[in-house]
Amino acid sequence: MKTKIKIMVFYLLAVILGGCVQPSLHPLFTENEVFYDPNLSGLWKASDSNETWHFSRFEETNGYKLVITQEDGKKGAFAAGLGKLENTLFLDVYPIESGEPGIDFYKEHLLGTHSFIMVLQMDPTLKIAIVDSEKVGKIIKADPNVVRYEKVDDKIILTAETGEIQRFVVDCGINAIDDANSIFDEPAEFIWLAEDANDNTDDEK
Repeated sequence: MKTKIKIMVFYLLAVILGGCVQPSLHPLFTENEVFYDPNLSGLWKASDSNETWHFSRFEETNGYKLVITQEDGKKGAFAAGLGKLENTLFLDVYPIESGEPGIDFYKEHLLGTHSFIMVLQMDPTLKIAIVDSEKVGKIIKADPNVVRYEKVDDKIILTAETGEIQRFVVDCGINAIDDANSIFDEPAEFIWLAEDANDNTDDEK
């Protein structure tokens, strides 16, 4: 009997960006492919609402801690890795804090998933576009072999390894950026408000 995986998907990203986040079991980048860019660090506010995204360096790594705060004050914390595919910047985002109560045994049955965001620009504003689950679903429906996946409670979960995920994002995302069938949602824009106090680099906005 096949065991269903309980997927812990953070819909906070979807609420802010107005789309449906596509979950993946595996990251978009390997540990050696991510890097730190101080231009992303700091506090950003959505151009059309009061939601904020705060990027700071994640301990002593090349990654970021991303804290998203909704207008109602609810927060979600994520680990974010910045990398490049075909000279295009992407963020791999993974939940590190649920903020939800629950017994430890229950939480051990939850599985955090990765989601992917294309970074269109960081200056003068931050423009990003998520990989949208509805668009991915349409592509998979047209070609079920385009990328490995499984369906859990009617939701598509990408199960491909990192290399295959990268090829899928390039072929159906970057190379189809001007196509209506691209996997990306409409871009969202954020305005830079303040630098990260823990960023000791000399770079300026």
